[in-house]
Order: sequence, then C-alpha cells, then structure tokens
Amino acid sequence: MVNYSDVAHIICHSPEFALIAPPSLSNQDFVIAMYANCFGREPDLIGLNSWTNELNVGLQDRCDVMMNFANSSEN
Repeated sequence: MVNYSDVAHIICHSPEFALIAPPSLSNQDFVIAMYANCFGREPDLIGLNSWTNELNVGLQDRCDVMMNFANSSEN
C-alpha cells in the first residue's frame, strides 16, 4: 500500500517538480515557489516565516511542506 508521504516523496523528487522548485533553492525561495504554484500568489509574511522556519529547524522537509500546501483549503 502506498501512503500520502510516499507519494509526496515521489513527486517531490521528480524532474517535473524540480522545474517548479529546483533543489538548489533556499528554504525561503522554496516556500515562495510553493505559494506561487499552489496558490497563485505571493506569501504573506507570517506564512513565509512560519514555513521557512519549519524547514530551517528540521520540523518538516520539503516533501512534507509540499504535501501541506497541496492539501490546504486554499488550494
């Protein structure tokens, strides 16, 4: 059985995803890319800082953040 986390990791490491959010992006630029591609807008300062901090301190990885954006009510 495949779970959401497995699917997120497959997508997050795909060549297609790398076109949207290259692995070389900083965590902050990755979050900006997620806002642009999932919500079609710039991030609000609180959201940008919160998601960037989650990545910076290792509470979530980029695949987790991508899955959270994909599953959000705004998307």
